[in-house]
Amino acid sequence: MLRAARLSQAAFPTCRSKTAVTNAFPDPHQELQRALDRNELLLAYQPIVDLHDGTLGGAEALLRWNHPTRGLLWPGDFLPTVDDGDLSVRLGAFVMDEAARQATAWRARTPGNAFRVAVNVSGAQLEADELVTQFAYTQRAHDLDEGALALEIREPTLFADVERNRARIEALKHLGAQIVVDDFGTGYASATDGDAPQSATRHTGATDGLLLSLVALENFSVDVLAIDRRLLERLFTGAPDAALVDAVVTIAHLFGFRVLAEGVETAAEAEHLRRSGCDLAQGYYFHRPQSPEYIEILLREAREARREQVLRRVQPA
Repeated sequence: MLRAARLSQAAFPTCRSKTAVTNAFPDPHQELQRALDRNELLLAYQPIVDLHDGTLGGAEALLRWNHPTRGLLWPGDFLPTVDDGDLSVRLGAFVMDEAARQATAWRARTPGNAFRVAVNVSGAQLEADELVTQFAYTQRAHDLDEGALALEIREPTLFADVERNRARIEALKHLGAQIVVDDFGTGYASATDGDAPQSATRHTGATDGLLLSLVALENFSVDVLAIDRRLLERLFTGAPDAALVDAVVTIAHLFGFRVLAEGVETAAEAEHLRRSGCDLAQGYYFHRPQSPEYIEILLREAREARREQVLRRVQPA
């Protein structure tokens, strides 16, 4: 068993506060501003696994709020209340800087790792003129290697202003950012949820829209396509669109994208994705979001395992 798995969850609890969702914040904007000023925000990291060889390929940085009275809050408990563009940009800048700082620390403590940390970019951030400058500053401040930081942008956000976003992504790519299209397939899942089997016309239209979105992404400098959990759920339902995941993987590869499956929860899902050629996966089947210390132990164990393999190969028969 990995030593990382024996870390006490008391050091970094993964459960939600029971009072977080039931009690609304009286002034969420002001409370979040104070949380930033008082260093109450922190990041958890969910590992991303390479399905080709089972190695640790990176992690997604996920925002948490260590609220003084409500306990540890997840993004769904407070981010939906954020309707201020400036605050959203400030939160995004915090996440980017903290993730970059942590990536540098991991690199220093586990030399030789090619670990990539992904951060989510909101629509307000993508619209903000300072995003490219912020990324460049963060990269220089933390001496990041090219490709060490990935930016996850939701599919609808990307298509909200195609020309502007294409130019912004080109600038970010020039600086060394990896670009991940997040939540791919949510529009399709929303359009077909609850459909009766006989509603073939609606399914056909939604499928056409999904494939057109995939083709449209060829015009962006995208590195990774992240398939949303709601599309992944179709694999084992017996629905006629279950083969769509395999089709998306195949077409994405033709366009030169790597494919990440989000929300993988079972061994059957992981094995199907591996056989379909999917490149990367994350989800509770592999790891829950964890502390930086947990990730560091995983990186050290992976390095030790690689070292042992090399030593076994060079030993005389």
